[in-house]
Amino acid sequence: MLKKFLHGLAFGAGFAVAIIVVMVMFVSDWGVTTWFAPGERGVVSSGPEVDAPPALSEARRFLGSAGIYSGDSDAFRRGGTLAAGPGKIVGKVTSNGAPVAGLTLRLALNGSVMSAWVTSDEQGTYTVDVPFGRYRIDGYELEMDSANRVLPGKVDRPLRAFSFDESEFEVSQELAGEGLTLAYVDPVEILGPTGTISSRDRVALTWAPYPNAERYRVQLFETQRADDYASRESVFGWRARPEVTGTSFDLAANGVTLKNGYSYAIEIEARDAAGRALASSAPRYRHVDFRVVD
Repeated sequence: MLKKFLHGLAFGAGFAVAIIVVMVMFVSDWGVTTWFAPGERGVVSSGPEVDAPPALSEARRFLGSAGIYSGDSDAFRRGGTLAAGPGKIVGKVTSNGAPVAGLTLRLALNGSVMSAWVTSDEQGTYTVDVPFGRYRIDGYELEMDSANRVLPGKVDRPLRAFSFDESEFEVSQELAGEGLTLAYVDPVEILGPTGTISSRDRVALTWAPYPNAERYRVQLFETQRADDYASRESVFGWRARPEVTGTSFDLAANGVTLKNGYSYAIEIEARDAAGRALASSAPRYRHVDFRVVD
């Protein structure tokens, strides 16, 4: 009797698995991943034939920093969240000089705690309610869903209105604390090269002109592992980055030899007549610009 029961149980389990597989294949048309047995060929779509590949969608997202800290960011998170109080720390958020509403953020305070999350208003102002006392701002963190929504395609402005310089301030009934001014701008647009190029080609980096820029500072990163950001090495030393007045940079003319089998990421910084940084190209954390092959 027991043996028959176990055989029946095994048969029932196998039948249930078969039903699940069939169901998964059936609902794949609604976006669920289709599973096939090894070597099995399945039809994913029965739609009309198209003559050209569809354009890749470019989901515009925030391209700047998710947060900046003076010290270990985990230490602030372990310290907990500061309770609200009658005092205020007031800061500002701008994009290309205009106020930004709807950005959610929190501040790192006094080396050990985070403030509560707050959101900027129509004037770009955010207000953190804190207990009265003495404060130092050690950083900030953005809520990325809100950053993607209200700052699509933007990067950090290089000339920030703050620095973590150990300065302290008092928050009292009469005095509000001065919060960080977070400023964002459009990035420098890289034009080329892109994709795969020959090691025998004469290559020039190109980019779009940036408003009010007089000069551009150039950097190039190379790696044999395009998917490993940590393996990238800069072609130019930090203080030796070339500066040009135009919007192109001939690599061979400037002594740069591209390596076969290597991938490269471009970084351009726009600077004004006084040499102050206006903007940089979007960070290439997740991809490279071109790869060199024979």
